[in-house]
Amino acid sequence: MTDYTALDEYIQAHLPAWTGELVDFCRFRSEQGDRDGLRGAAAWISARLERLGATVDVVELPGQPDVPPLVVGEIGAGSRLLNAVQHYDVQPAVPLDLWTTPPYEPAVRDGRLFARGACDNKGELLPRIWGIQAYQATVGPLPCRVRFLVEGEEEYGSGHLDALLDQRPGLRRADGALPVLVVAPAIEEPFFQAASTDQSMITDPSVLHSVTEGVRKATAEVAAKMMEMPAVVVSPQIRRMFERVARRASRHIVVLGANDIPAGVEPTIVGRIG
Repeated sequence: MTDYTALDEYIQAHLPAWTGELVDFCRFRSEQGDRDGLRGAAAWISARLERLGATVDVVELPGQPDVPPLVVGEIGAGSRLLNAVQHYDVQPAVPLDLWTTPPYEPAVRDGRLFARGACDNKGELLPRIWGIQAYQATVGPLPCRVRFLVEGEEEYGSGHLDALLDQRPGLRRADGALPVLVVAPAIEEPFFQAASTDQSMITDPSVLHSVTEGVRKATAEVAAKMMEMPAVVVSPQIRRMFERVARRASRHIVVLGANDIPAGVEPTIVGRIG
């Protein structure tokens, strides 16, 4: 049995430096429409994956410089491949007056880091990188390949993700996947094409996709709830997540702040800007 004492000690020794990395990453204002912030975050995570030892490919859409790139980083060896689905964009930080400290000036208070992106998803992406770093430094080579797929439009519906993946068709194939969220944006084709039938990642790609039993249950609950609603009120950022389910259920999608709630309808809010 592998002794992970050295790994635990490595993690403890590197936590201060890693916290500093998260602080640096969270300084980027990687919101929709902020080209400098998005591209700055993409360049930062590309460099970090390279320092990890990953082979990095920054995928762009030809002739569309305003589309945030897809950062692909692969590390490890062997026939088995695990996709780690992540993103470097963040939800809008408004209203700013609700923040104790500015959202893009990370602050540590009571042992916690406060910044936009510290959770969802910069604070989930970096620990996966750190985990690989610690494992390789103390245990040895990874037992499989790990491929990071880090996009820049997840919070806004992943509108160009399908086209970016089309630039590298092989990215859709993997033996397993680590999801970034419970509910992922619906796209026309399955996001993951399993390498073998017993490793299928897809429940119903025409609605939503999931990779674990818990995720499937959560997705089913969302769909079932929508079936009971005359209207669904969501934020603009997550509208695309629900459009296909709503269409199949013949339900209205109502965007927060809009004046298109049908007369006589008492809408149910299922999402709002965080």
